[in-house]
Amino acid sequence: MCSVCLLRKLLEKELESVGIRLNRSKPNIYFKPKKGGGLSYNSMVPLTMCSEKLVYNKVDQISIEEVDRLAHEPHSVVISCGMKLNLDYLLERLWEYLALICLYTKKRGERPDFSDAIIMRRGASVEHVCHRIHRTLASQFKYALVWGTSTKFDPQRVGLTHIMEHEDVIQIVKK
Repeated sequence: MCSVCLLRKLLEKELESVGIRLNRSKPNIYFKPKKGGGLSYNSMVPLTMCSEKLVYNKVDQISIEEVDRLAHEPHSVVISCGMKLNLDYLLERLWEYLALICLYTKKRGERPDFSDAIIMRRGASVEHVCHRIHRTLASQFKYALVWGTSTKFDPQRVGLTHIMEHEDVIQIVKK
C-alpha cells in the first residue's frame, strides 16, 4: 500500500475520532430556537451516508502516474495552487457537492446585475428567492420573469412555485 493511501486512512481515522463525519451527507435536520430558551429539533428523514470529497494539492511535486491514480479515485479533485491548475474545476465541484445555485436579479428596463448574486440551495423556488430578498416580497408578488435554463423560452413568466436553476436571472413584479 502506498504512503499516500496510508496517510489518507490515518487522517480519516483521526477526523472520525474527533467527531468529524466523513462519507455522510448533511442530514435533513432543523434546529429552531425556542422563545423560552433552548432549541427545538426536527429530523425529517433517516440519516444516510455519502462519500467524502478529497482535494489534492501539490500535484506538481508528484509523478504523473500518481496524479492519474488520484484523479481517478471517486470524489477526488487534483489541483495545484502554485501552478493554478484545475482550480476552476474544483470550484465547479464544490458548487455541485454543496448543492448551491447562483441567481441574478434584474430591474425593469435595466440589464441584469451579474456582480451581485443571490446564493440559494438547489431546488429553491421563486418564493424562496422572494423571502431571501425581503420577507414581505412574497405577499406582494404578482409574477416573475425568468431567463435561464429553468425556462422553456427567455423570458418566461412564472409563479411562486417555479424551481430556479444555476445562473438563472429573475425579475420580480409586485402587485
